[in-house]
Amino acid sequence: MKLRRAETEYEVELLEVSASVVRVAIDGEEISGELIPLADGSTLLLLAGRRCRIAGSRTARTIAAAGGPLSLQLQPVDQTRSTARGGLATPTVYAPMPGKVLKVLAAQDEAVAANQVLLVMEAMKMEIPLRAETAAVVKRIHVSAGQSVEHGAPLIDLAPAPPPV
Repeated sequence: MKLRRAETEYEVELLEVSASVVRVAIDGEEISGELIPLADGSTLLLLAGRRCRIAGSRTARTIAAAGGPLSLQLQPVDQTRSTARGGLATPTVYAPMPGKVLKVLAAQDEAVAANQVLLVMEAMKMEIPLRAETAAVVKRIHVSAGQSVEHGAPLIDLAPAPPPV
């Protein structure tokens, strides 16, 4: 799988996951960590002398995870679609976990840039910015500031950005 952060892309391979250990290879470099389950359903990750509380959930097509300032929503990308043709890998932004919408920073019919923050959620006492994966146009906003949402709730629908003139 590929992980993109800002303009950098990493190749990530999951090598092992058990109740107490996680091993991944990031661009070929292996990293191991210890997992300690917590009573509230989250997990403490011990990695390179650091501790990070992480939480995650899974639906039929996505895995959502949050830890420290990082939140991820992973889902398979249909290889037959292409952003070069103007498509979006994920045309709907979903809630990665239950929480509260703090701010909606986009407006309907607004053109947004790749990596632009669309809204900010609060979950597990963390602020989680949700961003546009590519340039797009906001087609519909399903939520408003102050609203509580469940995991997997649709937040914002996006349409492909018009091609540059």
